[in-house]
Amino acid sequence: MSEERKLILQMVADGKITPDEADKLLQALDDSERAAHSAAADRAQQAAQAGTGSGLGLENLGAVIDKAVEESMKSLEGTLRDLELDLARRTNDPSRDQLVSRMEEKIRRTAERAVERARQADERTRRIAERAEERAREMARRAGEQARRFEARAEEHANRWALGVANLGDQMRDAARIVKVGICIDKVSVERSQTFTLPAQPGDRFLLGNRVGDVKVEFYDGEAMEVNVHGVFWGEDDADANIRANAFQMELVRQGSEVIMQVLRPSITATGFISLKESRLDYVVKLPQGTSMSVSCKAGDLVVVGAERVGQWNLLTKVGDVDLKVAPTAGFAYDLSTNVGEVQLSVANDQPNVETKEPVRKGAYKVGRVGDGSGRIEVSVKTGDIRILN
Repeated sequence: MSEERKLILQMVADGKITPDEADKLLQALDDSERAAHSAAADRAQQAAQAGTGSGLGLENLGAVIDKAVEESMKSLEGTLRDLELDLARRTNDPSRDQLVSRMEEKIRRTAERAVERARQADERTRRIAERAEERAREMARRAGEQARRFEARAEEHANRWALGVANLGDQMRDAARIVKVGICIDKVSVERSQTFTLPAQPGDRFLLGNRVGDVKVEFYDGEAMEVNVHGVFWGEDDADANIRANAFQMELVRQGSEVIMQVLRPSITATGFISLKESRLDYVVKLPQGTSMSVSCKAGDLVVVGAERVGQWNLLTKVGDVDLKVAPTAGFAYDLSTNVGEVQLSVANDQPNVETKEPVRKGAYKVGRVGDGSGRIEVSVKTGDIRILN
């Protein structure tokens, strides 16, 4: 219970005012408190709504709220004067001034709290507006960057298209490199053979990739790597076949510890043309004993013979068989897999530590070790058989 209400009840207990008079005083006190809260809140809300609808802006919100509070204070002061006159008529108790003073202080605090809440609402609104403006600027910046990137990409594609058209014109003018439109089977072929030699070094690894043709690797006691290439090149006529054969460039190069057999094939443009034959390269490779190698064939068989020692061998064929012949004294671990085909091991009876793992899913898969396992043979075949003999 507030101090004002206690004072009114004490005046009734002392006989200074009647209960009816006290009831009117309490009712006037309630009306003055409600008027202070309601007037300030209603005016602030109406001012904010009016500002939003008419585009006044946040900078006028404080002035509108101050005006609303000022009008509410005037209304409260009128109510207070009426209450003050009523008390003067009814009693000469000196506590009247104290009661009025307390009521004035309470009304003042209520008005101050209303103004503070309005100020806080104004600050929150200002921060929200600043964040919204900042997000709008960021979105505009990102949209601009994205538009610039799209423009740059479009220009790059246009340049590439123009360059492609220019290159196409050059290729069409080069009759030796353009294939006629249509479907035909090349019937004329020419054959070429070349041999490449490179001194070997300890720790060398030989690399060869072949498209169509067989590869045979022979290990020997020499100190050089020797590669013999026999090529067959098809064409529509002798001139076309010779052009294709002459366009092939082959060399044996060293890159650190790797010795690579490189083949640079011609670039032939075709439109609506199906070429059933173009070229076939068969290799016979001679490597020093213990040399590691990585050999792959897309279509063709792979054969290895004469290996007294096994280094690190990685062998791959997509369509073709892999046959390996190693000396009975050679030790190696093996990892063999074929999707469509069989894996066959025929090792000497005095090598009992052969471990096998039979078919997984489809095809065949085997792992194990022969002898001391010092070397390693990894063979992967898509379609074809794998055979190892010693």
